Amino acid sequence: GNYAFQRSKDEQTGELTADAPESEIYLNANWRFLTDWSLDVSYYWIGDRPRVANDPRPAVDNYDKVDMVLRRKNIAKHWEFAVAVKNLFDEDIREPSDYNANLPLGSPIPGDYPMEGRNIWGEMSFHFQ
Repeated sequence: GNYAFQRSKDEQTGELTADAPESEIYLNANWRFLTDWSLDVSYYWIGDRPRVANDPRPAVDNYDKVDMVLRRKNIAKHWEFAVAVKNLFDEDIREPSDYNANLPLGSPIPGDYPMEGRNIWGEMSFHFQ
């Protein structure tokens, strides 16, 4: 895992850089519970994203996101299968949208950019050996 911290400022205004997260946490665990089976769990936390100084909208919410991948390798020696669930807990994740005081709601996307909710992915691959 890792933790990232940044506190970047605009050199001209002295204000914190808008929309950039101040803190990020990433954790990952991989469990091989049988010879060819594994379960991978990833956790993301993004926090403290200030808005532009003159943006009156409320701060963008911090968020947690959990992804899981179940993988089976060596199926008939050449095949691999995986199923992934992204945003497992179906969190309402939003990324900040630009602010423009000349627009009626302050932004063409006033509720910020919605990120994908829970979704399931499947993958099947064939390896030449």
